[in-house]
Amino acid sequence: MDETNSAPDNIPVASQNNNPQPVATPRLRDISNVKSLAIFGCVLISMSSVPKIGWVGLVGFIILIFAVKKIADTLGRKDIFKSYLISSICGRLGAGCFLSFAGILAVAIVGASQFFAVSMAALAAAYVLAIVSASFLKKSYGIIAAETGVELFKTAGTLYFIGSIMTIILIGFVLQSIGSLLALWAFIKLPNQLAVKN
Repeated sequence: MDETNSAPDNIPVASQNNNPQPVATPRLRDISNVKSLAIFGCVLISMSSVPKIGWVGLVGFIILIFAVKKIADTLGRKDIFKSYLISSICGRLGAGCFLSFAGILAVAIVGASQFFAVSMAALAAAYVLAIVSASFLKKSYGIIAAETGVELFKTAGTLYFIGSIMTIILIGFVLQSIGSLLALWAFIKLPNQLAVKN
């Protein structure tokens, strides 16, 4: 009797696809220096209203722009920096309009009443630009919060935005100040390493 040495058909053959696939490890980037720059920039900006040294606020403003750019590059979200840059530009333009309002109003008070309408237009432009600036800041901080898990950024942006709308009454400036302090604390809470996303 002839015997066949082949294996029965009903015995399963091991599949080569059962081998576990290696899991890609996210590449981390140390942002501790950028984090320190952002904190330093926030502190300098908070000193803008201090007599004789208010100019340091401009230095802090430039430092913070650089820090946000580095964070945006690490997270692979160009819209973070784009929104922050638009916010910064609108904020500077708004400040210029407010200074123009104050100067033109002073001229109107001393006798040139025809400049009163111009001063009111400058004030309105400053108000609108402040709101636009705050809306883009809110957007930028909201993305950072979503990408890093530091929800304080979202809270800071929201408070600053609401405060900008309410600057017609004094409480708006209070909310903006609280928002700025929360932003400082949010940068402090940032992890020292972030996953690089391209």
